[in-house]
Amino acid sequence: MTRFSEDNLSCPGCGHEQPFTHYDSVNVSLDPELKEKLLSRELTTFCCSKCGETAEVVGPMLFHDMNQQFMIWLLPGDDPVPEDPFLSGPMSVFTDSLMRRRVRSFNELIEKISIFDDGLDDRVTELSKLLIRLQEPSFQEGELLYDGLHESDEETTVQFAHLVNEESQGLSVPWASLSLAGERLLDSLSQGEEDQTGWVEIDREWAASVFAEVTSDE
Repeated sequence: MTRFSEDNLSCPGCGHEQPFTHYDSVNVSLDPELKEKLLSRELTTFCCSKCGETAEVVGPMLFHDMNQQFMIWLLPGDDPVPEDPFLSGPMSVFTDSLMRRRVRSFNELIEKISIFDDGLDDRVTELSKLLIRLQEPSFQEGELLYDGLHESDEETTVQFAHLVNEESQGLSVPWASLSLAGERLLDSLSQGEEDQTGWVEIDREWAASVFAEVTSDE
């Protein structure tokens, strides 16, 4: 279910104090109107009613899409992982079959939602990003984030956003060959090596560990 709490926050610009609603969990199947507000960052943007100053306010949040059968737990920065309420008790009946992911930033949360909405495998996407970084060293710095698919009569391309110091640069890459290379890396993993239970963190470090394992076996 969707859960939220209210806190009084002070404006970083003028110091004016006003209520701010923080969403601890968002179920977009039960409350579909919240999805667009989340993706547009409206849910996490503080806007001062006095001076108009805005600021992003991001805390732990559980995103739940019952229709697509996945959950994403946002735990910002180095916040410790709290006790998982879904691994035992009555809720486990409903969540055992769901894909569960853990992310560390709001950018990563939006990226995961976009990947799953487009019907892609986030593991293949993350491995594809690693291959792009290996081919172009300038992408080693900053974030490389999935930004959607573009389909035309000629080919399907994947869009990425490269973020460095709040500057964004777009990148468009043919998807067929890139995804095939990512899938081959994933298929090369040793049987039983990949743990897909619990809250799995599929990120840059995960992709690097997969690549290191696969290349060490060659």
